Amino acid sequence: MIRGVLDATPCICACDDIHVVEVPQLFSRIFHVSYTNHVQTHINTDTCRSMEQESGPRCVRCGKYFDSIVKLRAHIRYHREKRFRCEVCDKKFVFRHQLALHRTASHSTDRSHACKTCGSTFATKSYLRSHERVHSKSFAYECDQCARGFYNKTAFVHHYAVHHEGVRFRCEHCDKSFMDEHYFRRHRLTHDPKFTPTTYTCEICEKVLKHPRTYCNHLKTHKGENKFVCEICGKIFGWLQSLKDHMILHSGDRPFVCQTCGKRFAKKQTMVIHLRVHTNSKPYACPTCDRRFSQRGSLKMHTRTHTGERPFACSICPKTFATNGLLKVHYKTHSFDQ
Repeated sequence: MIRGVLDATPCICACDDIHVVEVPQLFSRIFHVSYTNHVQTHINTDTCRSMEQESGPRCVRCGKYFDSIVKLRAHIRYHREKRFRCEVCDKKFVFRHQLALHRTASHSTDRSHACKTCGSTFATKSYLRSHERVHSKSFAYECDQCARGFYNKTAFVHHYAVHHEGVRFRCEHCDKSFMDEHYFRRHRLTHDPKFTPTTYTCEICEKVLKHPRTYCNHLKTHKGENKFVCEICGKIFGWLQSLKDHMILHSGDRPFVCQTCGKRFAKKQTMVIHLRVHTNSKPYACPTCDRRFSQRGSLKMHTRTHTGERPFACSICPKTFATNGLLKVHYKTHSFDQ
């Protein structure tokens, strides 16, 4: 049995209605709780098919079964389509209730729920309770399959769907599970003593890349391909969109205004990231130490403190660095030596 506190679980019908069901024990049925009363209203429509089918291809996200792979693929596209847009920051969501939660968490001015340990404030009591578990190291949900603990239901449900509900292939060496045979076969190679992980090292700047596509794109920046030059300051970019974003800075136009502090921004995405300062939103968590960050790039740089990765190499001396910024600072020491 998977242990979890009694809670109201939102179950989403294909017509996007939300039905709250009390779920005292979280196990596989969490993905296909009966919608009997609601389904009766759609029994002869296409929007909400019968939930009684229990064989055939199955969606690992919601637990629904289908007659064919084609229908399952069409259904998966429904999950991925983000139809609900936040009018404040333009962020999009698959389901209406996700948008409602986002509005409360990110844009609500009422943040009266404060953490007694660190002083962080939250829009709802449930967000505060979830945050407090980080300090107490108390997991709200524990998976009975692997004993892994989770602070919130969303993370637990995702874990169970991916690693236990939807498992088709399981590694006999380390018990890691996969839904896709390609990734399963590729993973098994890592247990072969003769296996050497494939990486791609740029011969010009020695940057190490893991995938051939990103490696080829990176090489183009050295060969003069896809190079776009700013006519004002001479800065070079590998992508046209990067140049366009850069040109906004020269124009002096700051059309995006923070409604909280009045600060202006040239790009909407920059303003969206800035808003997290006011909401204390840190959506990117380090899987190793649980430290959280407001930007994905900050998390990526932090992760290197755990992995020891130093992909930026000096072309003059053997030193390597975790970030390009540190490499640029280092280059200045060579200019003093000359």
